[in-house]
Amino acid sequence: NNEKIKWFWKVRNVGDIAISKNMIRGQIIKDNSLTHVEPINFSGNHFVEIYGVKNNIVCAFGRLEVKLGNVQNM
Repeated sequence: NNEKIKWFWKVRNVGDIAISKNMIRGQIIKDNSLTHVEPINFSGNHFVEIYGVKNNIVCAFGRLEVKLGNVQNM
C-alpha cells in the first residue's frame, strides 16, 4: 500500500501555571508536517508528542518534554 504517513501532534501544558491560567490542554491535531510551531503563552512544564499513522496504525511516535522558563512579554 502506497498510503502516505499522516502526522498528528499533541502539545500538552501541565503544572500549576497551566492550572491557574485554566490552560491545561492536550488535544491531538492533524498537521501533515514534520514540524509544528505554536506561540509560547507561559513558562512551565509542557510536552510535545507526534504520531505517524499509516493504514490506521500508529507506525511512528515521539515525545519531548519541554520546560519553559523566564518567558517575557506574557
